Amino acid sequence: MNVANKQIINRLALRFLKAGRARNIIAVTAVILTTLMFTSVFTLGSNMLTTIQNETMRQVGSSAHGGLKYLTMEQYEHFAQSPLIKDISYSRVLSLAENKPLQKLQCEIRYSEDKMAEWYFSYPSTGKMPQLDNEIACSTIMLDALGISHEIGALVPLEFSAGGVSYSETFTLCGYWAGDPVMAAQQVWLSEGYVDSVVAENIIDENDQLTGTINAEVWFSNSLDIENKILRLIEE
Repeated sequence: MNVANKQIINRLALRFLKAGRARNIIAVTAVILTTLMFTSVFTLGSNMLTTIQNETMRQVGSSAHGGLKYLTMEQYEHFAQSPLIKDISYSRVLSLAENKPLQKLQCEIRYSEDKMAEWYFSYPSTGKMPQLDNEIACSTIMLDALGISHEIGALVPLEFSAGGVSYSETFTLCGYWAGDPVMAAQQVWLSEGYVDSVVAENIIDENDQLTGTINAEVWFSNSLDIENKILRLIEE
């Protein structure tokens, strides 16, 4: 209300507050405690959700919104042009490591773009991604299983099969990262040139539906309704 003498109103208000000092302190304290309680609940809930999401991503092996497997390069390039996709990257699958010490680990041998390696939580924290045909990057879990020291330049023996042909090669370690035991598979990165050369050897095995295929990871503008977005991509 508009009153002529606001000073009197203010004085009366202050006297009222002083008269009920204990009650006012309790009321203010209750408001503060309630605010802190709700802030704590929301913070804990948010942290719990983030932790669950991170654990799920580690178990799946990727931080991207979705993945597409067993593609040809032509199909990948077609997917990459979709307006649904905000970002996309790929790896080219070669094989699985067959070294005896690695039998209890699933070590997937691939060529990967840098972004894909980062989304796979498998980008070298020391060194770099392979560029030369004799270079390899892998996790410390794989190095420990092979009994190899965590040193750039160390020799890494690798056995695998592709298209029905067995390979036994020795590569030079150019990069590594701390392995995550939660992940279902350990990634082994080789150079694009080496992987392409093995695939291009025209080794054909009807039972080998892995060698040379493209795996793509995609990001959308948001994480809403991911499943239907993936299905729309496939329909396109």
